[in-house]
Amino acid sequence: MQWCVGEVAAYRQDDEIWGEDTLGDSRFTMRSSGCLVTCIASAVSMETGKEMTPGVLNQIFSENHVYDREGNIQWAAVDRIEGYQTGVFDKVSEAEIAQCLAAGHYPIVRVRMHGLGSFHYVLIVGSEDGEYVCIDPLEDGLTRLSDYLNRVYAVRVVWKIFS
Repeated sequence: MQWCVGEVAAYRQDDEIWGEDTLGDSRFTMRSSGCLVTCIASAVSMETGKEMTPGVLNQIFSENHVYDREGNIQWAAVDRIEGYQTGVFDKVSEAEIAQCLAAGHYPIVRVRMHGLGSFHYVLIVGSEDGEYVCIDPLEDGLTRLSDYLNRVYAVRVVWKIFS
């Protein structure tokens, strides 16, 4: 199955506008640890067609106590925010990723930087030529899942519903 990559909303977690913002009450900043929030902001922006910057989303998450003391997102807390829904997959498989894309959602996947380094989150925005195309919040332009050796350690999805 082939999904075309259309218009993407790519943000950088280290943008000077929000890079030094902390994740809730933690000591971690968007620059150091905001890849997941940045991926969610891109996904919400693309699904709704309305800009949701990582800075604004981080503020919403902080005000709604989404982060624990280590800056980790608590998924049940996101679900309690009006209009937001999450999916946390128990299995990591290509079928789960394909299911998200087929439903019109963008899967957020945990990878290792350059395939071998620290854990990091990227957003899959489609596929081209048999490869998944991603937004990496620390890179300009699009990347491919193969840049991370096609190793996925977790799959998440977040979307916003308007009433």
